[in-house]
Amino acid sequence: MKKKITLLSLSMALFLLPIQSLAYTINNEFNLGAYEGDSRLASQDYIILHETGNLREPSARNEATYMRNNWRNAYTTDIVGDGGIVYRVGQWGYVSWGALNANPYAPVQIELEHTTNKTKFNLNYKAYIDLTRDAAKTYNIPLTLDGAGRGIKTHWWVTQNYGGDHVDPYGYLAQMGISKAQLQHDLLYGVGETSSPSEPSNPSKPTVTDPTTAGSHYSVLTDSKGNFAHVDQYGIKGSQLIARGWHIANYKYEYIFIIDQRTGKELVRVKANGGSRPDVNQAYKTNGNVGYNVSFNASQFKGRRVIVMQRATNDPSGNTKGGHQDFYETRWYHDIK
Repeated sequence: MKKKITLLSLSMALFLLPIQSLAYTINNEFNLGAYEGDSRLASQDYIILHETGNLREPSARNEATYMRNNWRNAYTTDIVGDGGIVYRVGQWGYVSWGALNANPYAPVQIELEHTTNKTKFNLNYKAYIDLTRDAAKTYNIPLTLDGAGRGIKTHWWVTQNYGGDHVDPYGYLAQMGISKAQLQHDLLYGVGETSSPSEPSNPSKPTVTDPTTAGSHYSVLTDSKGNFAHVDQYGIKGSQLIARGWHIANYKYEYIFIIDQRTGKELVRVKANGGSRPDVNQAYKTNGNVGYNVSFNASQFKGRRVIVMQRATNDPSGNTKGGHQDFYETRWYHDIK
């Protein structure tokens, strides 16, 4: 086990540390001690979001006490509650035990206290968002929510991709008036903000003569299960928004979605008939018609910033029944005028 570097040697007065002008303070009273917790460094792929799910509504401090005393069973790095306090348990950067087989990929895992007090929730939620954004910035993790590759993941996403039965925090957030789209917006820009001046997580459009061929500037999308995809061309041609590329995943159907980049909301989807891509088949030692070439009436997206999501699925309607695999191309957007 590692010897942890903590603030426990400081005076009790330093247990609460204000973080600049943000909406939270960090309480280090419940830090795991030397030689406690996992000694492995986590790979810097995910920030995982949880909700405590304790309907008896204890304080977040009580939750932190329990986690500190029972860390051999499970623990996360942080619990947010009691009006915007961050109770630090596990040390950032190391594996914590809150998300089964996804644990080794998350240097930070954050719990949100379950409360029905709306005022308390609002303070907790802002701290939850600010802490997540800070953690993502620390490890250069994209502020994308539950997409493919590196990014911010919920425990629901972990269940979909690694197993288990947890679906938090979406149910609780919905009860408190926060949709998935709102959560994605707040992660991108902060609570109560409509935009971010620097937009550090936003993709940038490469400078090319034909914007629909800009896909060559981006690497192939991949995930931990050996699926691959690439958007080769994406942009306006005449009155059409076109998307062309390929997707390797062992499912029956391919759907291409246009997503509002700012809200994460699906705008439209279309079933893609497979296209022949012998170059891809040869490179990835696969077979079948893995290509796609689709188009949409661009006028329906006027005033929006749009990205592509590729879904391989066993559901003929393009939903997720029977299994699916998604890739979001968040690095490349178009503003439709």
